[in-house]
Amino acid sequence: MAPDLRVKPYVKLGPQLGILLSSKAEYATNLTGEVETDIDDQTKSTEGSFYFSGGVEFPGRVGSFLEVGYNLGLSGIAEEPSPLFSQAKNRVLVVSAGFLF
Repeated sequence: MAPDLRVKPYVKLGPQLGILLSSKAEYATNLTGEVETDIDDQTKSTEGSFYFSGGVEFPGRVGSFLEVGYNLGLSGIAEEPSPLFSQAKNRVLVVSAGFLF
C-alpha cells in the first residue's frame, strides 16, 4: 500500500489453491435441446493457480475498496485427459467491492 495518500492503491500477487465444489457440462443436441450433466468424476478435486490483482482503498469512517483481479490456472482440471477435455484450465476474472470495518 502507498503511505500518506487519501486513496491507497494496492497490488496482490501469489499462488492460490482451488477446491472443487461442483462441476457441470452443458451442451446442445438436436433431439433433446440443451443438456446439463454432472462431470465431478472427470475433474480433479484441487487445482493450483496464480492470482494477481490491483485495487484502490478509499478512506472514511467506514472504508471501502474496489479491486479487479485475474486467476490463471496452472494445472489442467481433467482427471483423465480425453481428446475433448485434455487442456481444460480455469481462468477467472474477479471484480470485488466492499466495506472495511
